[in-house]
Amino acid sequence: MEKSEDSFRELVENTSITIAVLDSDGTIIYESPSLEKILDSERGERIGTGIEKWLHPDDVKEINDIFEQFARNSKDLLVKNIRLQDKDGSWHAFRVSAENLLDNPSINGFVFNYNEIGDAIGFEEKFLQSQKMEAIGNLAGGISHDFSNLLLAIQGYSEMALMKMKSSDPLINELKGIHDAALSAAELTRQLLILSQKQAVMPSIISINKIINGMMKMFMRIIGENIKIETELRPGLWKVKADKANIEQLLLNLVVNAKDAMPYGGTLTIKTENISPKESSSLAFSCNHPEKMVCLTISDTGIGMDKEILRYIFDPFFTTKESGKGTGLGLSIVHGIVARHEGHIEVDSVPDKGSTFHVYLPTTMQESEEKPEKVDSTLTGLRGKGERILIVEDDVSARRFLKRVLEQYRYVVKTAATAKEAIEVFQEDSSFDLLFSDVVLPDINGLDLAEGLQRHVPSLRVLMTSGYAEEKSQLTTIIDKNIPFIRKPYPLLVLLQAIRRVIEMK
Repeated sequence: MEKSEDSFRELVENTSITIAVLDSDGTIIYESPSLEKILDSERGERIGTGIEKWLHPDDVKEINDIFEQFARNSKDLLVKNIRLQDKDGSWHAFRVSAENLLDNPSINGFVFNYNEIGDAIGFEEKFLQSQKMEAIGNLAGGISHDFSNLLLAIQGYSEMALMKMKSSDPLINELKGIHDAALSAAELTRQLLILSQKQAVMPSIISINKIINGMMKMFMRIIGENIKIETELRPGLWKVKADKANIEQLLLNLVVNAKDAMPYGGTLTIKTENISPKESSSLAFSCNHPEKMVCLTISDTGIGMDKEILRYIFDPFFTTKESGKGTGLGLSIVHGIVARHEGHIEVDSVPDKGSTFHVYLPTTMQESEEKPEKVDSTLTGLRGKGERILIVEDDVSARRFLKRVLEQYRYVVKTAATAKEAIEVFQEDSSFDLLFSDVVLPDINGLDLAEGLQRHVPSLRVLMTSGYAEEKSQLTTIIDKNIPFIRKPYPLLVLLQAIRRVIEMK
């Protein structure tokens, strides 16, 4: 046994293995010579010191997370990106894999396996980039809610007016212009929520290959005749759990980006494959990703980008296009979608040799339970039959629009601006068929209101809506409880379809 331990120690001491052993309070009790060499320290110089002494201040939380999880007796292999300082003050970036050996009496601590991942300056830039994206995202998420309510009314009233006008009306083109502008603003609002990485997503089990095949005709129209599309779609591609609309947006933005990079023609390649990050040493990320991921790759043979441009391509409003020919949101939206789905994105590009985007998304072993719904797509087939609806909406313009349009479609409507008002209306007359409520209300949230009213009238149907980011809209809870939901701002057709679907539910 003693001979085996000596052999093992000799192996570690004379190879490039970079490991350290820490005790339960973070004190360094062993470092391999190769690690000491990277950090330019004398043999055993750092033994007995706390790791925080050498750790970048912004990375203390990463190490504390490891200590806290191990203190709860976690046996998982934990992976973090950190920076350590050497004697002359330089920073070295590592990807560290930590293993819990607290129950080993000979160690009673943690083993850290360090893998240097490049210069710490680049690491610092990525850290600052993530902070910048978070700040912009918080702003975007905040203003999107207010826009949603305004656009709901503008879009809805213009739709109602257009349906009443004759094609010969001299004002019809002006009204169409208002409606089209509202639709464009609604799309921008949706993109802002994606950018905020807090969009209320509607996840389902989807096949990336199926989505790509379904969008090919659109891609062909977008790229034009001078660009050739090639696909390499892996048969038996693993499924992912994601928002289908988000993935379509991601694909569309990457295809448009590739098309713009090939003004004189070229080849666009779309490829999918199954990958295992832990088995792919070439991947420049590890984090705590699952063992199985789907990789979507989109390559072009266009003008490419230099290293300076690559630093900023995911920044909101950064664009290399001429003024008026791009918003600079396309790749920011892609970045937000990938982050929202706990994935990862990488870019390889060389000037005059094209660009390649790799998108990695976690897989799921769940099977899709989607069933096509048959819903009337004509407004005349969506009229009510005198059903009674209680609308709870704190925004006055949205509330007035909903009351007016639903009464025109033969529903009996009562409104309330708060949960308290809704309860008072319900106490006077509880014979409602449907509660249509915003999730976020000034007093209590719409979910609690719905549960309270359903305790008195179990047959009451519920439809929820929100324009807020996910943490306020409580979409995760709504999905878990299988409560019908529509996202603001919604077209008139979507509203009427949702109401009929919920009322007619068996």
